[in-house]
Amino acid sequence: DAQALVVHAIPPSASIITKQFRDLGFKIPIIHNHGVGNKPFIDLAGGAANGVIFPIGKMLVAEDLPKTDPQKKVLLDYIKAYETRFKKPRNTFGGHAWDALQLVFKALEKVKDGTPLEKTRAIVRDEIENTKRFVGTGGVFKLSPKDHNGLGVKDMVLVKIVDGKWKYFPRKQW
Repeated sequence: DAQALVVHAIPPSASIITKQFRDLGFKIPIIHNHGVGNKPFIDLAGGAANGVIFPIGKMLVAEDLPKTDPQKKVLLDYIKAYETRFKKPRNTFGGHAWDALQLVFKALEKVKDGTPLEKTRAIVRDEIENTKRFVGTGGVFKLSPKDHNGLGVKDMVLVKIVDGKWKYFPRKQW
């Protein structure tokens, strides 16, 4: 009497599981983790990917975000730059690296030339831990000495794959 299949995997395993589950004729929803938030999952799973639901940052559905969303411009700019440079579809994992580097670059601006290494490390750490509103691809970061993730529930959305494409799956449709 299961009501859903929950899968924590990345392609190709995630795609294989999804295809086999569909081949067995199960009709219950498949809920994946964010590891399927990339085009290879859809390509490998084919039509079996349709209906898959997963939580992830907003990048995959950036175009569907309201104009008032603080991430929309950052996401659209990142997507354009990424897809132009790499000639591949957007990828949230590249966005995670971009966010991390932006936080480090911002922190390094506070380091004066000639600062000893130990002091540099402390400055960079303190600057990152005191970031209060960095708008990145993964969310709006609010970091602290006790929270090195800095993201919350509002930084994620549910996505549903429909006709081989990512679609925003708002709460009212659950």
